[in-house]
Amino acid sequence: MSVSQIKDRIGAMRFYILCIAILGATGYGGFLLGNLERSQQAERIKGLEQSLDNLNSDNNAVTKRLNITGVELEVERLAGQNTQKTIKEMLERNNELRRELSFYQKVMAPELEEEGFTIESLNIEGTSSTNFFRFALVVMQRDKRKNYVKGQAKLALVGSQEGKPKRLDLLELAALGNQVEFSFKYFDVIEGEVVLPDGFVPEKVVVNTQLADAKWGKGALQRTFDWQDLVAG
Repeated sequence: MSVSQIKDRIGAMRFYILCIAILGATGYGGFLLGNLERSQQAERIKGLEQSLDNLNSDNNAVTKRLNITGVELEVERLAGQNTQKTIKEMLERNNELRRELSFYQKVMAPELEEEGFTIESLNIEGTSSTNFFRFALVVMQRDKRKNYVKGQAKLALVGSQEGKPKRLDLLELAALGNQVEFSFKYFDVIEGEVVLPDGFVPEKVVVNTQLADAKWGKGALQRTFDWQDLVAG
């Protein structure tokens, strides 16, 4: 049946009312459908926002835990370093006390050692300046009578420069002359500072001493020290 036939059959007024009703119903249905879709979209958005909030909370919790773990690990690392440092300091102090005890034992209780004059030790200390070193030579007597010992000491620095053997006078480098005099009852320390020539590679230090009177032991005494052992000690 065509639209004109429907219009003729039910009348113009009723036809227009029917059209308006159909349009109204269609519009209202569209309105309801639109509201339903908007409501569903709002629910989905709300759910996504909640999921995002949950993810942010989880992320913050993980970040916080990682920060706490990082702090704990750093504390453990520092504690370990401090422990190692403390142990190292204790060992160094223990070795230092042993050296001091041995030294004073030789001075005050020479009956425990071989009698006579001795070249006790040589210490070399590096500095922050290139080729700049400090040295300290200790000479001692181990005689129970403890008479004064007199003599001279010479120090030679043996090494190489530009691939060739080289021998330097350590005392002259320290502006102490080519030898130093000593006179002591127990022990003496000969100290100085030197700047090694550029390109010089030290290998050993040779210490020679000559006593003024052989009654204190051997008239001449020599002792050789390895450079690497000296600077490492």
